[in-house]
Amino acid sequence: MSWGIVHHAFPVLNPRTTAATGRPAGAATAAFSLALVISALAGIRVGRILDQRGPRAVMTTGDGGAPLTGFLLRVNGGRARFRH
Repeated sequence: MSWGIVHHAFPVLNPRTTAATGRPAGAATAAFSLALVISALAGIRVGRILDQRGPRAVMTTGDGGAPLTGFLLRVNGGRARFRH
C-alpha cells in the first residue's frame, strides 16, 4: 500500500513541488526516477538480508533510519538546499 501511495502521489504533488522549489518538472521527474533505480538496487541487498536474517533486522533499521533522515533534513535546512 505504501508503494502505491508514494508512486501515485508524485504526479499529483510534482507541480506544487516544482513551483515551491523553482526547479523544472523534468528535473524533479529525473530525481524521482533515479530514486526508483536506487531503491531497486537496494532491494537486492535487502532481499538477501531478509533471506539470511529474517525481517527483524530490516524493520529495525528502517524504523530507526526514517526518523533519523527526517531529523537530518530538518537540522540541515531541508528545502533551502534545493533553491537556486
